[in-house]
Amino acid sequence: MSKRVPDHEKKMSIRKRLIVSALLLLGGSFLPGRRGGRGRRHPSTENLTPISLKQISPCDFLHTELQLLRQTVAHALHNGMISESEGMLFGDAYLSELLSDFVTVAAATSALEACFDWRKSTLARSLRSETYVSTHTVQSSMWTGVDDESSPVLLLQPGRRSWRGALVAEEFLAHMALVEQGLHALPRDVARIVCVQDTRGMGAESCDLTLAKCVVKGFLQGHPARLKAYYIGPVGWWLRTVFAVVKPLLPGNLRHRVHLLKDPAEHLEAIMHGNRELLEQLQTQCF
Repeated sequence: MSKRVPDHEKKMSIRKRLIVSALLLLGGSFLPGRRGGRGRRHPSTENLTPISLKQISPCDFLHTELQLLRQTVAHALHNGMISESEGMLFGDAYLSELLSDFVTVAAATSALEACFDWRKSTLARSLRSETYVSTHTVQSSMWTGVDDESSPVLLLQPGRRSWRGALVAEEFLAHMALVEQGLHALPRDVARIVCVQDTRGMGAESCDLTLAKCVVKGFLQGHPARLKAYYIGPVGWWLRTVFAVVKPLLPGNLRHRVHLLKDPAEHLEAIMHGNRELLEQLQTQCF
């Protein structure tokens, strides 16, 4: 005679089967012990804190915003929208910043999906390789240390070269490759970068407005919630003209991160949060 299963155990079993079925419909790549039915976990999700039914309740799983964004990343990995190395860029630290900037999980998910589409369609896979970065350098920009919160600082010096006759498409890809290089070197718990722009000698010949707009659009679409702060100076009439063109492209949550400085040297130490090594580098190279 078979043993009767209590009703509450039946209900729990049904709930678990429904949840597992939902996960499998999304690809199953973030279920422990599964990879397309081969009996092992998808390696690309090992660094994305995979979901475990033993760690969280069904209700928590269905309603936790961070978990939902992890699913979006896992789904993109499973469908080949991003590579495994790119998946490392979308860890919990970054997803938390994304939620902070976009407030709702729906808006954050939309930004994340647009980012994946942009990376697949606009940013060629070859561009993200070390070979491309080493052979297509950006003469006017460089990574130069980190601030006191370990956010890397990208120094931009457009006045160091003439932009007359520059090929916008090639320069755009070179700038995006430089950004990729810095993002792949980010510590695990750091998600944002700082930009410092030295505008000395910047004029009509040392700034391509079309390129500037392309870079801004590319950065915002391909790297949402990455900018911690953008310091620009010294401010002159030409810079104000450029900023007037670029500012409308910036979403509201980014405009307060852009700081126009009349005399950057006076504010440099505060900008770098007391990082003496970085401060000395910037004082030597600019301002």
